[in-house]
Amino acid sequence: MHHHHTGKDIALWPRVRTHLEGRPDDLALLDVMEAEHVRIGPTIEDIDAAAADNASGPAAFSSQQQKSVGIWGAAEFFPYILTGADTERSAQAVGIFPLPLRMLIRRVWQPRYSRRQRWS
Repeated sequence: MHHHHTGKDIALWPRVRTHLEGRPDDLALLDVMEAEHVRIGPTIEDIDAAAADNASGPAAFSSQQQKSVGIWGAAEFFPYILTGADTERSAQAVGIFPLPLRMLIRRVWQPRYSRRQRWS
């Protein structure tokens, strides 16, 4: 997000401004857009700082999700996200996990999930 935001400051606004020479109404609108854009900067910095904080950022979010969903949520979630995936994609997705989890997904959770007809 930071790169996108900074890119606008460096590359977008100056170029747009040159193309709007002699168009005072459009330049006024661009001024409003830039002023709004400046106010976003500190918020992006706050978000980046929160995400980088291991105690309250992504690790904490992941941990909270694991606690709230638990093993039974995983038993539903993994087969669900693999639904409709071709063999190659499914193998790639499951292949990132350790062997015990891969076996659990393939031999227990997926068969159990596919036996239940949730959407019919």
